[in-house]
Amino acid sequence: MAAIRPFRAWRYDPARAGAPERLLAPLDDEGLISRLHYRISEHALHLAAPRSAVQAADRWRRWRVQGMLRQDPLPAVYPYSQTFFRPSHSEPYERLGVLLMLRLDGPGEPRCILPHEGTLEASVASLTQQQIATGLNVSPIHVLYEGLQRSLTQLLSDALADPLTEVTDGQGVTHRMGMIQHCEQLQQIELAFAGAKLIVADGHHRLAAAMRCRDHLIATQGPLPAHHLANYVLAYCTDGDAGSPDAELPILPFHRAVQLPSGIDASALLARLHTEFSIEPIESRAVLPQLLAAEPHRIGLVVARKWYLLTLRSAARIAPLLNHLSLPDSVRELDYTLLHGYVFDRLLGIPYAEQRTSAHISYHPDAAAAIDKALYQPNHAAFLMHGLTIGQLRRVVHDHALMPPKSTYFTPKVLAGLVFADLRDDLSDTPYDR
Repeated sequence: MAAIRPFRAWRYDPARAGAPERLLAPLDDEGLISRLHYRISEHALHLAAPRSAVQAADRWRRWRVQGMLRQDPLPAVYPYSQTFFRPSHSEPYERLGVLLMLRLDGPGEPRCILPHEGTLEASVASLTQQQIATGLNVSPIHVLYEGLQRSLTQLLSDALADPLTEVTDGQGVTHRMGMIQHCEQLQQIELAFAGAKLIVADGHHRLAAAMRCRDHLIATQGPLPAHHLANYVLAYCTDGDAGSPDAELPILPFHRAVQLPSGIDASALLARLHTEFSIEPIESRAVLPQLLAAEPHRIGLVVARKWYLLTLRSAARIAPLLNHLSLPDSVRELDYTLLHGYVFDRLLGIPYAEQRTSAHISYHPDAAAAIDKALYQPNHAAFLMHGLTIGQLRRVVHDHALMPPKSTYFTPKVLAGLVFADLRDDLSDTPYDR
């Protein structure tokens, strides 16, 4: 059963820290925009994606001493909306949800927070180190809920009528956040979540790090009290019921760049691929997205400064090509699995089970970044993907299975730094606002 908890957020004090627009930003997977934000000494990314866990812990301490951040006196949940334009729509759309602490699944418990993709070990280890050093959740995971009472919509909307924070980010997304502290309203939200099913949309690495941080505290300090916030993770929860607008938002692709193993050059790669794929040269990269979407089991390839469209010759071949992996059909049917399980594993010799720790594979939401590696780094190839559907994601989740890491890219991203959740905050004797 899903369980949530209000918390006493630390938030920027505009009188000391300055305008929120210069302090908040979504996490940037490529790191290009982040480099600009790091020049601002008070920016939230110094804690959400720090360059050093030790520096982040020191910065967190200094910001509190300097009054840059102030803590809300009573536990609360924080209604949060994002207003943006959907593809092929002329009117803005408002995604409505709530920021709160979501209880982590315990060992041996039925899973309430359902992931859909694997994680990369280096990323999880780094995030775990940061969280242990700072004791903070700064950037929430994004969770889609199913079966939540729609009666909460009005409650969340009312709390945003006079928002605490309103910011428009560099992507043109307007973010608004409010607060709910009243005891009866908090209990209404808690009861609603008790019957909800929760699917992780974004933040698998942050979720894994939160679980490792909790386990680290248990190993070093002994069992944690049930109310301890390390038993929870900061989450942004939005409507994921089938048929809701949120559930129909497109899932963008993650592309791959691969350093080809010694002895395999572009010619050898193409020869190996030709056994199962038809290979069509592409004269214009602009048409590639349309070509990938036109048929299933298509992948773009950039290698030796040339572009190709790979199309699997027969869908019936998927099962024999992936018969060395114990995967349900929901995962086996994905082009990401075909790439990782057949091309990377069987053709390039990078074992599927070792790919999450492999330094030879990099992951890019921006196709240009993957292409640059293929064009300008020796013996590299880029594999360009088409995005998944929410139906494919649901099938994987319902099978309690995992796609390869970095198979989905949900947008818009949640802002880091709207709230800071201090996992060391003791809420055992803190009353709700009545």
